[in-house]
Order: sequence, then structure tokens, then C-alpha cells
Amino acid sequence: MISPGLRIGAAAALLFLAGCRDGSPPALVRADVTNAAPRLTPREAMLRERAGQAAILSDARDAWVLPVGATARIELAPAREQRLATAATVLVPAGEPRAGTVVLEARFEGRQPHAWRVEIDLAAGPGGWTDLAVAAGSAAGGGQLTLTSRWVGAPPPGAERARAAFEIPRRARARPDPAVGAPNVLVVTIDTLRADRLGCQGYERPTSPRIDALAAAGARFREAYSSAPWTLPAYGSLFTGRLPGEHRAGVVTERDALFALERDAPAKTTTEVLRADLPTLAEGFAAAGWSTAMFHNNPYLSRAAGVERGFDRYVRYESNARNGVDLALAWTAERQGTPWFLVLHLMDPHFPYAPPAPFDERFAGVSVDGLPAWPPNLAELRAGRPAEEVARLSSDLYDGEIAFTDEQVGRLLDGLAARGELTNTIVVIHSDHGEEFWEHGGADHGHAQHEELLRVPLVLVWPGQVPAGRVVAPRVRALDLFATLLDLAGLPIPAGVEARTLRPLLVGDEPPRRSIAEAIHGGAREIKAILDGAHKLVVRGEHARLHDLSNDPGERADVSSAQAQHVAALRALLLAHHGRSREAATRARALELDEASRDQLQRIGYGGADSTPPGRD
Repeated sequence: MISPGLRIGAAAALLFLAGCRDGSPPALVRADVTNAAPRLTPREAMLRERAGQAAILSDARDAWVLPVGATARIELAPAREQRLATAATVLVPAGEPRAGTVVLEARFEGRQPHAWRVEIDLAAGPGGWTDLAVAAGSAAGGGQLTLTSRWVGAPPPGAERARAAFEIPRRARARPDPAVGAPNVLVVTIDTLRADRLGCQGYERPTSPRIDALAAAGARFREAYSSAPWTLPAYGSLFTGRLPGEHRAGVVTERDALFALERDAPAKTTTEVLRADLPTLAEGFAAAGWSTAMFHNNPYLSRAAGVERGFDRYVRYESNARNGVDLALAWTAERQGTPWFLVLHLMDPHFPYAPPAPFDERFAGVSVDGLPAWPPNLAELRAGRPAEEVARLSSDLYDGEIAFTDEQVGRLLDGLAARGELTNTIVVIHSDHGEEFWEHGGADHGHAQHEELLRVPLVLVWPGQVPAGRVVAPRVRALDLFATLLDLAGLPIPAGVEARTLRPLLVGDEPPRRSIAEAIHGGAREIKAILDGAHKLVVRGEHARLHDLSNDPGERADVSSAQAQHVAALRALLLAHHGRSREAATRARALELDEASRDQLQRIGYGGADSTPPGRD
């Protein structure tokens, strides 16, 4: 793998590079081709996404980068992998005019020489990566790869700042070969999907026939808990096997520092990114020889957040689940014969609840196109239960989004099955967090630690290895997937992680695992929760509520006054964890999103003052 210190974005790469004109090896960088998202109103964006007008907003790949007009030569050592494929693009600094035409060429000289050539007209658009032909012959014996680029005609003004980028082929990554028979790993993670809206979890509506069938083919974890009620800290936990207070992604510095005190955070706060010193799940698979990729469409998962480490290809796409599935099928098709690790993030159940036809009418009985006032004002939904018609439509259309996503999950599984790839693929269905529909007075997510926000679906399937029809009743944590996937693939689990493998639960039971949730998105004070046995303690400031979930799954009754000793013990555990997290905060770094990401966050309810409602306990 490329050193994390060399993984820099395209704009930074242009400042970093010098010559390469003598044919010496070019710099290795993390080249990110970013296309600006259009400025759209919430309704325009909703209609665009429903129509499937998809676009790749950001595509980050490890690449060799050199000035246009330069030549570079790379010696490729012998390897088992015989295929040689790359992709190319031209990088122009943000704000610079795009003009001129560049020819990019790659030539392999070995036992079976092969050459690629592509011509890119910079004025034609923002551009992206262009796949170059695969040399399927005997590249295994090694040879020399020559990369060249040149302007067609006279170079345009500013030509000295343009750079040619060539994706590093898999066989040139100097990785070990995975063990014979190593499985593929597919993590389908569905943003904002609460567990109790799936048929396999007892929901009465047919929202999830394909996911239900998949769950019947493997293990379903009945009580899986997220480590946070919103996206960034939840994925930080999935990717590191640690709690948000330790990995720091999505933690609000000022609010977290005041946890358990009767003090509000200041108006101006800082959201943190993933600690750079922690090993990630993708890095574990990449270091062992797996090809790795993630396709997502949540701005909070941009490279700025640090969660992309270890992925060979990291793509942020726009539009609905159909586009994500298309990307996943295309990428896996290119990697037949070698194991891959793929995270596919599908965001459709997230607000504004607007599934494409016919799924909009499936439960709501009305087309979204016929609702000119849709989507509703999210701040009003958060403030309290709206008019009954709006409340009903929100819930019904949310179910429609789940049904649409379920169909697309089925399409992905069918595509992989048709190629014979599911027989040795570990498949996971997962969600980062749930969604509230006024069970506790509010809507959306990120503002509290209620059950409807923390309980998430978790399904694990591996034919012949995971028992079919297995239902795991004891509580587990979504972050345990980190250790579980490494364990099942025969890879080492890093020391010091919170996550524990779920393998023992595939054949037997154990006591419920203690779970902690923290790092809320909005509000004046941090809220943390700890689940131990049947009890759940929720702490905000000096106030604490204790719920007995065995008798009160809806968290209606506070039993703290009757169990003061138990409250004190659980509170002490939370404070001990918080103390350790304050040490981790010394390695924190602030999240800085680009303007396009901030615009999209505004559309889906994360931007502006209205997106940070007072925290509820």
C-alpha cells in the first residue's frame, strides 16, 4: 500500500510534484477527481435523484502523477497476477480554466507488450477517470511500464499546472497474494435504516423481501446496536472497531469536553475527523492482498473525514441506490479471480423520503410528483409531530424507500450470483443508525440516543461457513463487525480495539454485550448511553435516566430513582470511558468540508441552525 503520508488530494498533488521529465518514477499520490455538485433546491434535488440522474461526484484512486509533457518509467516485478489494467485522467487545480487536449499513453514492455492511449479534451467538461484497456496476456513475468503525456498543439495558458494521473494497477501495488480460497467481502450498508422496519425483524409490511431471504440464508442479529445516532461516528466505529470517543470521527470537541456537566457548549463548535494513527478495516484487507473499494453518497463520508484510508478506489456518487449497485457490479466484474473487499453505502431511506415510482405509491398510495409541497420542512418535523397527513406520508414514504433499496440489493445479489461469486463471498447487511418518527417527540436522527436510533439491522451470510437460519438473540454491537470480518477472513485483529468477533455467536449464545453510544450531531450538550444487561442509562449533563428495556422497550419509564446504586455504577463506567476519550482527543483534527459537500448536507437536513435541535434525554 501507499504510505498514508503520500495520499494527498489532486489540488495538493499539483503543488507537490516536480519534474519526472527524465523518466524517473513519478510521485505516488491519492488523486481525487472531484466534480462540483449542481446547486439545487431541495425539491429539484429530490426529483433529480428520483429520476436516477446520477453522477460521480468524487473518485479517489492511488495514482502515479506527473506533469503533462513528462515521461516516467516503472519497473514491474514478476507477480502471479497476469492482468494489467489502469485508468487515466488530467488534473487541473480548482478554479483554473480547462482548455486544451492531452494525449495520455501507457506502454508495457514484457513478454507480451501492450499499449494504451487516450485523448482527453479538457474543455469538454470536468472529466473523470478513463479506463484503459486490460492487457490479459502474460504480464506476470514483469517488465517495464512507460507513462507519457503530451499536449495536442500549443499548450494553453496555465499548462504548467496541469498533471497527468495514471491509476496504479493492482499487480504493481507490491501486496502479498491472499491465501488460496480467500473469500470476497461485501458490506451493504443502508443509511438511516431502523431495524424494526424489516420483515425479518417482525415488521408487518413487505418492505424487505430480498433482505429477509438473505437473512434466512445466514445469521440475523436481533439486537445490534450502533455506537452513535448519526453517520460519521457510526462509520468511524465500523472502520476502526473503536468507540467514537476513541476514533474521534464526528465527535464535537467542545460539547464532548463538557459531558456530564451542567454547561452548554458554545455556539461555535468543531467536528473532528478520524484519527490518522488508527488502523482501518480496509487497510487490513488491502495489506493482505484484497482489492478494496467503497461507493457512497453521503457528504459526511468524504475523504476530508479520514474514513477512506485503505480503499484502492473511493467514490462518492449522486442519485439513488440504482447507481451505487451499477458501480458495485462493474467494479467487482473487473476483479474476478482475485478476492475483493467492497463497502456499498446506500442512502435512500434518509430524508427527504422520496422513493422513485412505483415505490412511492406502494405504501403511501400517492405519487411524490403529485405532492408539490414535498419535501416538508425538516426543522418543523424535528420540532414536534406535524399534521397527521404529513406524519403518515413521512413514515409511508420511508417504507417505500426501504422497499426500493431492498429491490436494488436483490439486483446486486442476482448480478453476483450470475457470475458465481456468491458461493465464496461474505455478505453483510448493516446500517449506521435508525430514524425517529415522533416516538419521543421528534424526528430524524443525531439528536438523541433512543432505541429507534441505535438499534440497526445486522445480517451475516457466508454459504457453508455461517449456519443458515441462525437468529442471534443477545445484544451485539455494530462495531463488532470490524473484528468479525477480519476473523472470518483469517486476518489478524489489531491490538487495542473495542470490537470482539461475533464468530462464537454463530454457533452458541453468550451474555448480551455491553454497548456504549455517544457523539450526538446537534444540541447544546453531549448525550451518552450505556446498555448493560436489560438496562439502559442515558446521561445528559448531570441528569440521568434509567430504562428497563425488558419491561419497557419504548423507554417510557425512568426507573433511576428506584435503582440509584445501579445508576451510579453505570454512570461510573461511562465516565471512565469518557476519561479515556479525553486522552484520545489530544490527537484530534478538525473536519473541513468543501463547499459542494456543505451544500448537499444543507439539502438533506445537516446544515444551518435548524439542523441542530436541542438535545433530548
